[in-house]
Amino acid sequence: MGDTIREANTSEVRELRWENSQFKETVAELLLHNRVLKNKSEWFRVNGGSTWLNGDGDRVFPKG
Repeated sequence: MGDTIREANTSEVRELRWENSQFKETVAELLLHNRVLKNKSEWFRVNGGSTWLNGDGDRVFPKG
């Protein structure tokens, strides 16, 4: 049968708001992890690990 339109009850609204909140937190965490990984991947070691270069080939001294 087709879709029907109805009003959500209070508990359904509460659950949907909670799910939306959890979804937003998950997206934020994934964005932060992606940013960290992207920043790390822009630097790489050469000469057996004694020299670090960024994506442009410039020598860099990464923190920590």
